Amino acid sequence: MQQQAWPESQSEVNDGSGFSVLQKLDGILVGLGFSVYKNYSLPALLLGIFYKSMNKEGAIAGILAGLIFTFSYIVYFKFVSPQLTTAEHWLFGISPEDVGFNGMLLNIMCALGVSKITNPPPLEV
Repeated sequence: MQQQAWPESQSEVNDGSGFSVLQKLDGILVGLGFSVYKNYSLPALLLGIFYKSMNKEGAIAGILAGLIFTFSYIVYFKFVSPQLTTAEHWLFGISPEDVGFNGMLLNIMCALGVSKITNPPPLEV
C-alpha cells in the first residue's frame, strides 16, 4: 500500500478556477458557520432581552425550528444533492450559504408563537 503525499503548496491543490479547493472549502465553511450562528443565537438573545413575554419554551422552539431548517437546507443542497445547487432549485433563489436569514425569521416566528401560547415567565425573572 502506497502512502499519498500531502501537497507541498496550495497551488498543487487546484481545480483550474484560480482558487484552490482548500480556499473554496474554507469559504463555504465560514459562510455556513455564520448562517448557523446568526440563525440560532441572535433571535433568542434579542427576544430574551427586549420582549418581556419571551419564555424558555419559545426560545427553545425557535432555536430548534431555525436550526433544523437551516441545517437541513444546507445538508440537502451541499451534500445530499449537490447536482441541484443552482438558483432554479433553491427556495426563493436563496443559496445554501445565505439561508441563515430565512432560518432566523423562522426562529423568530416560532419563538413568538410558542411564547404566546405557553405560560409567561414568572414576574421575578
